[in-house]
Amino acid sequence: MIKISSDIPGRIKVAFSYNPEYVAKIKMVKAHRWHPEEKYWSFPYSKPVLKDILSALAGEEVDMDPSLQAFVSLNQKEKSTDLRTWRKEPLPTHNPLFNRVRDLIRLKHYSIRTEKSYLSWILRYIAFHNERDPKEMANAEIEAFLSHLAVDLRVSAATQNQAFNALLFLYKDPRTGEVRRHHIHENSLQKAVKTAVRLVGITKPVNVHTFRHSFATHLLEANYDIRTVQELLGHNDVSTTMIYTHVLNKPGISIKSPLDV
Repeated sequence: MIKISSDIPGRIKVAFSYNPEYVAKIKMVKAHRWHPEEKYWSFPYSKPVLKDILSALAGEEVDMDPSLQAFVSLNQKEKSTDLRTWRKEPLPTHNPLFNRVRDLIRLKHYSIRTEKSYLSWILRYIAFHNERDPKEMANAEIEAFLSHLAVDLRVSAATQNQAFNALLFLYKDPRTGEVRRHHIHENSLQKAVKTAVRLVGITKPVNVHTFRHSFATHLLEANYDIRTVQELLGHNDVSTTMIYTHVLNKPGISIKSPLDV
C-alpha cells in the first residue's frame, strides 16, 4: 500500500514499505526528495507534481488523502498557475469577501495599483486551495501557497513580497466586526518564509524583513524618489530610509544630469 498525504507544509508526502519497483517509479517524478530518517519521499505541493506521482504509480494500490483527491480533480474552471495568464483574470465585483477587502483598502487610502495587486493575490490563494473559504484555512495553507510560488513557479523576490503582503492584509486583527480570521501570528509567516528558503536551497540568512529591505533597495536602484520610498516603508524620519542608500554604495540618490548623454 502506498500512502500519499499532505501533512508536511508545502510538500506532498509519499510513504510505503520498501519495494524496488515503487522506488524506481517514484524516482521518475522530478523534484523528489528522500528522507532517510523518517523513511518517506516528498515532493513540491502542486497539482502537476501530484498528477505526475499518480501517473508514475498507475496500477498500484494507493491510499490518498481526501484533500489531495479534491486538489487533483479540479475541473476546467481551475485557475492557471501561469502568472502572465493569471494577471488577465477578472477580479470579483460582487463577492462579499472581496468587497470587504476592497473597502478596507480604500479606507486606508491605498493606491489603486495596490488594491488590484492584493485582490489578485487573494483570489489566486483561494483558487490554489480549491476555492476554500479563507476562514477555513490557516498556517499550513499559507505556507503551502508561498512555497508553491517559491519552489514551483520560482517567482522573483518582489513578486513573493507582493503575495506575502496581500495575505498579511487578508489575515491581520481589524476591529470592524467583519473579520475573516483572527490571530494569524507573524511567526507563522516567518515560518512559511523559512520553509520556502530551505526548500529552494538558499544558505544565507533570510527572514520576512529581507523582502522589505529588498523592495526598498530595488526602488532606490530604479531611482525612485527617496520621499516616496520613505512613505511606502512608513519611516518617520527620512534618515532611516537613507540607510538603504549605503547598501547601494552610493552617497545619496542617484541623480542624472541633464547634460549627461
